[in-house]
Amino acid sequence: MAQPSFPALRQPVFRAYFFGAASAMMADSIEHVISYWIMFQKFQSPALAGFAVISHWVPFILFSLWSGALADRYDPRRIIQIGMTVFMAVSVGWGVLFLTDTLEMWHAVVLLTLHGLAGVLWNPAAQLFIHDIVEDKDLKPGQPRLLEVDNPLVVPVNTTIRVQVTGVPDGVIHSWFMPSFGVQEYAMPGRLNESWIRVGNPGTYYGECNQICGINHSRMPIEVKAVSRADFQNWLAQAKKNAGLAPDGTTPRNHDQQVAAARSGPAPAVTDKEEVSR
Repeated sequence: MAQPSFPALRQPVFRAYFFGAASAMMADSIEHVISYWIMFQKFQSPALAGFAVISHWVPFILFSLWSGALADRYDPRRIIQIGMTVFMAVSVGWGVLFLTDTLEMWHAVVLLTLHGLAGVLWNPAAQLFIHDIVEDKDLKPGQPRLLEVDNPLVVPVNTTIRVQVTGVPDGVIHSWFMPSFGVQEYAMPGRLNESWIRVGNPGTYYGECNQICGINHSRMPIEVKAVSRADFQNWLAQAKKNAGLAPDGTTPRNHDQQVAAARSGPAPAVTDKEEVSR
């Protein structure tokens, strides 16, 4: 049976979010065009034009981590609402100043700064809200929406973990995006990128590929389980056993030995030819 087109739009909550977010982004773009054009016509100031760009992007550089942590701790819908309220207040401010022809340069600086801060509030929360768009009644008990994986990454708490990310040479750009850790590392084809995490509290943490990487973009979740060091050592020992490794992880079994270990009889002897080939 063929998969229906745009299945996410069949969810009422996602439809409301999608069209609401699209309308907000369109309104934001219209505001940019109008406000930038009027500021340039009135002040002819290259410095103000440069500040308009700086005030839009610098808040993302400085505060995205903290905004993401805030949205992760509290209801992201409330954070989005706060950001949108600031957006609307700024738009009203522009409108009043334009209609009354009382716009001063300091007015523009204040409104541009507030607009940048509203953006850094809204965007990380919107990324997290995508995880919660399916209504609770549509989820099975204990099943997060498109976030669980078959083989989660297991790490010990209170330990600095080096994370190395890459992509297959003939693939596309992906991203290892974990809002709870404040980490986003691009997976570039044929290139090794590196970051680090240190998880303070045990638990299960979720992320996703947030690059538009293809038709299966929505099915590229990340699941990280943080456990105590003792539990991690137990998990590691079991993982080595399942992989057919010795306890020290240095001596892999060949195929015949793995098959023999799964049976009741003794493992066959390794011939000289097999030993050389290994």
